[in-house]
Amino acid sequence: MRISTRFLLLLGFLFVGISLTVWFGVRPGYEEAILNERTTIISEQQRERIELSEQTIALWASSVLELSNNLARFANIDQAQLLFTGFSGLLPDLMGVRLIEQSTGEFLELRSSSSFRLPDMDESTLRPIGSSLLGQYSRQTSDSANLYAGWSTENDLFVISSPFILDGDPFRLTAVFEARQLEDLLFSHNLGVDVTSVLWLEGSNQAISRESLPDVRPAYEPVTRFRQTTVDGEPSIIISSPMPGMNALPSLYLDPADIQGPIRSLFVRSMLLITLAFGALALATILLFRQLARPVRTFLDEIQPFASYDFSRPFSKSVVPELHEVSVKMEEIRNKLLHYQRINVEEIILNQQKLGLMMEHATDLIAVFDKEGTFTFRNMRFVDLFLDMDQPAPGDLFSFQQCEMIKEAGDAERQQYEAEPLTVQTMRKEIVINTSDEVSYFFDLQQVELFNEESERIGGQLILYDLTRERELDRLRNDMVNIIVHELKNPISGIKGLTNILLEDDEMDEDTVAEIYQLIDSSADSLFNLVERFLQISRLESNSAQIDRQAIDLGNMVTKITTSMKPILREKNLKFNVIINEFAEPAMVSEELISDMMRNLLSNAVKYGGSDRVIDVELGLESNRNGDSDIVFRVTDYGFGIKEEHRDQIFKKFYRIKEYNTEEGTGLGLPHVKEIMRKHGGNIEVESTPEIGSRFIARMPYFPYYSQDLT
Repeated sequence: MRISTRFLLLLGFLFVGISLTVWFGVRPGYEEAILNERTTIISEQQRERIELSEQTIALWASSVLELSNNLARFANIDQAQLLFTGFSGLLPDLMGVRLIEQSTGEFLELRSSSSFRLPDMDESTLRPIGSSLLGQYSRQTSDSANLYAGWSTENDLFVISSPFILDGDPFRLTAVFEARQLEDLLFSHNLGVDVTSVLWLEGSNQAISRESLPDVRPAYEPVTRFRQTTVDGEPSIIISSPMPGMNALPSLYLDPADIQGPIRSLFVRSMLLITLAFGALALATILLFRQLARPVRTFLDEIQPFASYDFSRPFSKSVVPELHEVSVKMEEIRNKLLHYQRINVEEIILNQQKLGLMMEHATDLIAVFDKEGTFTFRNMRFVDLFLDMDQPAPGDLFSFQQCEMIKEAGDAERQQYEAEPLTVQTMRKEIVINTSDEVSYFFDLQQVELFNEESERIGGQLILYDLTRERELDRLRNDMVNIIVHELKNPISGIKGLTNILLEDDEMDEDTVAEIYQLIDSSADSLFNLVERFLQISRLESNSAQIDRQAIDLGNMVTKITTSMKPILREKNLKFNVIINEFAEPAMVSEELISDMMRNLLSNAVKYGGSDRVIDVELGLESNRNGDSDIVFRVTDYGFGIKEEHRDQIFKKFYRIKEYNTEEGTGLGLPHVKEIMRKHGGNIEVESTPEIGSRFIARMPYFPYYSQDLT
């Protein structure tokens, strides 16, 4: 498949992925967010309209209540005209009032100058006004509110009726208000979408609306609610807000498509723009690849003769900057190949490639020889091996085989393979090369020889794989096992022998038995301590092992340890000369490990020396080459001393100096100290002269208690 086709397919996948992500991933969430935002705005507008409506109705109701109260207080019906004139001047929406004597049905009608005869109102349609209306919006108290209201959207009238007592007779004051503005406030909306507004009256099936009533009536709730449902078979959004003063529930019915439609249109336009952008990118890709394909096709046409070993056609320089250097290089290669072809050196080219790439850079030691056994090639590692031994590298197979430093370390394995028309013979064996400075190198020698049909050797090669590291590890592993077995043998033999004595002698007295048990316990302790110390070193050698640092007063630790060892010092009439420099802050170290380190060094100072000595113990801070401070713990024993050949060996596990084997020990103490210092980022050194005996110096970085860098 062409690169251009792959790129176009990639663009197609990207286009489909982005389109699906935008349409099915981004769009629904955006539509939901816009829908919630618009619904919240509409809900807030609805709440404000209801609040303004209740304020208007409260003003009307308080005026009617005030008028009826004044008539009852004056007890003179003739005052009605005067009171009406005053109230109608304050309330432009007041069309008129009707003062009805309930016992006779006779009434007095008062109208504003702009009003005609007041319409008859069915008293049964009037509903009580909510008790909270006047208390919230008027100076009148809710306790005095005994009002009824009715609404006629056909005549754009709002009626408020208030019963009262005049001269002991029951009367009713009915006021008629122009309700067109109130209706516009509740039923006319400029929200940018079609809205059906309905005022549902609680406690009845009545509703007020300028349009046909929907088939879904929301439940009355004391707070604003909106929900999505199906109304008259169509998906709708219902926003309902309580109108407590009228005991009504104004509700708005919206079509979600009216809100989502512009959003969907926006996404359709966005998808169209994305399509156009990817289309333009695809067209640009096609044109670009066509432009690039021309010089590539020219290049392929010019290189085609190479398949038939025709190097006579020169390469033209490409006009594309990226291919210009390629064409120049190919022209150089063509000239070289043409030159090689003319002198018939194709075989030389192949040999150079094999020798240069496969052998010179190999990690093994490789030498190639001809039919006479003369080395025609020796890689650098083969030559360097003999140069390191101050010997010239052998020039042929015979000289290599007769080299005195090379010894066989095992039997040779020989095999033969038939690869018509040639025969392959292989020989494999392990050899060891001993240098003049008593260093041994181990190699796995593989010798491969090729023979023709006449069984004449036509060449071969030597490959030496370095086994020195593996053999050294084997030796160390065997030494370790032998040392562990040797160290475990004594306590195990003691336990075994003492156990046999107990088993064979039934008449042994109790004191002897107790003594044998103590010896068995002592041997078991020695065995346990040996194993425990070995495990401690192994855990510390693990790179994953972590140490628990704490703020420790090292001076106090040295004082406690040296004090606890006084009984041991008395056995050899020894003393500690302790010098402790004060620390500004406690050091962050592992208390257990540093205590082990100090006890090991002090115990060795006591053991490896004669009587009547003063052992110097010094703890302090010293500056290092970086300008930071190091904690330095020195122990000078003035004892036997350590010969130079042992100084690097004493820190290896189980290594013990033969002349000191009379002293009890496992050979694990100093290796343990070395690992403790390594875990603390420090080291352990030893100095030994006849004047001081041995001086061990433990040095590690000083991290004060307040320091945060403990790595």
